[in-house]
Amino acid sequence: MGAWNYQIFCNDDTCDAMCDIMESEDLYGTLKSFLDEAIEASDDYIEVDVAGFGLAASAVIDSIINEPAYDILFEAESSEYDEFFKKHDDKKKELDALRSDAVKVLDIILGEESEMRELWEENEELYPLWKNTILKLKERLE
Repeated sequence: MGAWNYQIFCNDDTCDAMCDIMESEDLYGTLKSFLDEAIEASDDYIEVDVAGFGLAASAVIDSIINEPAYDILFEAESSEYDEFFKKHDDKKKELDALRSDAVKVLDIILGEESEMRELWEENEELYPLWKNTILKLKERLE
């Protein structure tokens, strides 16, 4: 996992996922598939790339339903994704059906069998900030 800060879209996996999401012709289907893959992986051990894609999907769902929360998403007060979020504003009701799966994925990412959590724990300075970011996102989705 290449991360440069603790916010959600400050690592390679979530940015890769966002590229796939933005290129998708089926937003709901793509987000659901990323969430489903993360949930299925939780039966054993969730690897960092699968967690990253599930995390990105959760953040996109939240950003479209609730408006972007820049403090948990990025290092800046705006992003290259703003236009994408606005473009899909009409999907709020449809994406609302994915909230509970998104929350489940966030719990999995914070769980004992998560490579992403393990990697973040190695950084004593940023781990608490990263964990708080995930918890804030979860709270927004609940």
